[in-house]
Amino acid sequence: MSGYTDYWREFVAGAPTHVTLRTDPDVTTAVLMMCQGEVDMIGGIGADQARQAVDCDGVKSVIQTRFTVRTISFNFGNPDSPVADVRVREAIAFAFDYESWNDYYDGESDPSRGPLPSNAEIGSLPPVIERDLDRARELLTEAGYPGGEGLTISYVGISGLSYEEFFGTLLEESLKEVGVEVEQILVPWPQMVELTANPMEAADMNFLNMSMTSSDPSSILKSGYVTDAWANLGGFNWAYYSNAFVDEETARVSGIEDPAERGALLAAIQQQIIDDRVAIWLGSDPIFQPVLEKWDALYEPLDFTVQVRFFFARNTELQ
Repeated sequence: MSGYTDYWREFVAGAPTHVTLRTDPDVTTAVLMMCQGEVDMIGGIGADQARQAVDCDGVKSVIQTRFTVRTISFNFGNPDSPVADVRVREAIAFAFDYESWNDYYDGESDPSRGPLPSNAEIGSLPPVIERDLDRARELLTEAGYPGGEGLTISYVGISGLSYEEFFGTLLEESLKEVGVEVEQILVPWPQMVELTANPMEAADMNFLNMSMTSSDPSSILKSGYVTDAWANLGGFNWAYYSNAFVDEETARVSGIEDPAERGALLAAIQQQIIDDRVAIWLGSDPIFQPVLEKWDALYEPLDFTVQVRFFFARNTELQ
């Protein structure tokens, strides 16, 4: 991919004029290539894999704020799934070990609150979601699974993506404490999309990064929580969640000019989604990605794929 020579803005010294993009499902290989100086920048890898790269000579880290919520959706689309019962969804959410998840990011992850990034303009923040094993056990008993007996939950994440694999392991360990078993299914991204396309065949829980695609936080709601965004319609509502209030009010958000009114509506929509326990939400962690030391680079904070904004990259050896 070459720079557009007729672009209206001047390309300063050190700006890249040619970019080669690689898509490699094997993150270990990508890190090894960076350590050998064969790759200049990597995007979208987990914190532990980024640390491995930064430990190599000639590699540094780029740390930035991002507007992403790690979202593990429950499958509403299969009435035979145990997570069709809100009590089971709440029990799983109460049983999950949020503190250990935050430890994975060295304490840099925001607290778990809800479907919208807490660092965006979203009105009042919902309460922090915390672990409560006693409440989880009570809910499982109410749902007909005393001691978690007979309950197995399936979870799908992307293979080779360390934080999604770590979540699956942490979910398994967390739910074991309330007697619930977890079946982990780790697959490449294309297969994961295929698995969510049919709600009757999709897993009980699916990991998806939900990011704002503009400065409007409702972009997450439109892509991941309204009925028109169901996965079998090509959207990212992998939960197959449908709520008339959420649909109708989300459509109004971007047309509201008054910040206070817009914030109040976003808070109300977010609270409805939380009350329906659509997912487990994990607070946003910073962008933390490796680049070769010779590069000054910025990543796109409004895109979960963590891509480099190449126009703003500079090779310091050429300046």
